[in-house]
Amino acid sequence: MQVSRFLKMLVVLSALMLLIPVTAAADPGDAKERPFKVEFSGPFEIEYPAGWCSPDTVGVTMTFTGGHGAHFGRLAGTAQHCTNMATGEITNGAGYFEAANGDRLNATYDGWGSPTADPSVWDISAGHEYAGGTGRFANADGHAVGATKAFFVGEDYGFVEGTLVGTLSYDASDRRN
Repeated sequence: MQVSRFLKMLVVLSALMLLIPVTAAADPGDAKERPFKVEFSGPFEIEYPAGWCSPDTVGVTMTFTGGHGAHFGRLAGTAQHCTNMATGEITNGAGYFEAANGDRLNATYDGWGSPTADPSVWDISAGHEYAGGTGRFANADGHAVGATKAFFVGEDYGFVEGTLVGTLSYDASDRRN
């Protein structure tokens, strides 16, 4: 008799469980591709030799102290790459942009630079790839093309001003823990 009562209770509870609505958690597959534009500026320094670069290149470290971007608002960041000053080739670029709330977007890039009519100013063009980060950018991916001007103030330092335009996919429900 008690077994029968137990089975009836189990059937009733199982039926009730089927009636409870299930809410789905945000799926990382819910990422949406969005237009992406960033404007940035800040100082740079050249390191001779740079341990992360080959002997025929110099290391360049940039710190973005000013900037604004879609999906970021005000931003900051840093980047490093290797430049062959004879050919203008830029390789091994890596860095990040950080939104005001601390969410970061990781980037890699390669490109070319060349002096303008004024040898203290270089035009730089680079392709950027984005893959992951933190917070809402944890599962981000995308790409952009950058146009940057480097203004040499001294032989191995100066400042950059640049713009990146492309697309970025991320799940906006991802949040910083």
